[in-house]
Amino acid sequence: MWLGESQPTVKIEDVAAQKWFIQEAKREVPGTIQSVSPGNQSKKERITDMSVLFERGDVKLINHDIDENLGYDSRHRTFVREWLEFGSGGSPDLLDACYYGLQDLEVGYDHSSGGIGISSGDMYGHGRV
Repeated sequence: MWLGESQPTVKIEDVAAQKWFIQEAKREVPGTIQSVSPGNQSKKERITDMSVLFERGDVKLINHDIDENLGYDSRHRTFVREWLEFGSGGSPDLLDACYYGLQDLEVGYDHSSGGIGISSGDMYGHGRV
């Protein structure tokens, strides 16, 4: 569950090998199943776009139990490793899933100024509003 939602939205990338999974999930998984498409953007481009949100501090990992050796919550180890290895040929599947998870969220929203959200302010700069 995402932040206490009783009926979460589950996003599944709509590519040939996973189309069957979308239909199966709609039958079996509670909540909303939403198919998402990479369009003409590569995984590398999507993740590079998303990196701006982390660099600006609009998106942060929540550290509940900081590991003294790591300097962050050890549950984030695989995610952090993908960031560190990004561009060196590894498979950044968690980063790509994070990109889709952040779509349609009001990231870095400032209620006093109206803020910018991914869905309302074209956070990734692709002409979507």
